Amino acid sequence: MVWSLGRSVPLLPGGHPVRGGLPPWSNTPKATTPLAPDGYVQVQGELWRALSTGANIEESEEIVAVEIRRLTLFVAPLSDSSREVGE
Repeated sequence: MVWSLGRSVPLLPGGHPVRGGLPPWSNTPKATTPLAPDGYVQVQGELWRALSTGANIEESEEIVAVEIRRLTLFVAPLSDSSREVGE
């Protein structure tokens, strides 16, 4: 995490401000490698180290970021998160 000069808002690589723990992304992140449980995901054209919070995630599967620690995203399959929201 990079801190901007003179501001208390932390910035992530690419200059994305952290609000509520995660930056606002305009597209759905996807796994670029299988996550079993760790691997890499692509978000807004940037490659991030990621760790699955549950089941293994296949390459190209859409994911949702649930937490960020340092420069690692903790993710879950988008299909799992949409099921949880609907319940």
